[in-house]
Amino acid sequence: MALATKSEYGTMFIIAQQAIPICTTLTKMRWPHGPTLIQVDSPTTAGIANKAICQKKSKAMDMMFYLINYRITQG
Repeated sequence: MALATKSEYGTMFIIAQQAIPICTTLTKMRWPHGPTLIQVDSPTTAGIANKAICQKKSKAMDMMFYLINYRITQG
């Protein structure tokens, strides 16, 4: 995996972590909202997040990979 892809995926992980409490608060306030959209520049990064591209196993990426995929499957 290229360094740019790892960097962008790491940034997506940080953004997703920051969005989770905000979405939880909005849900508790009964404020209607859809899924949080995160835009990325790299099609490789988007493909890994959406499971269109298989990610090679790497210890540094595992936590980010599984959190983002879990949140995508939740909507």
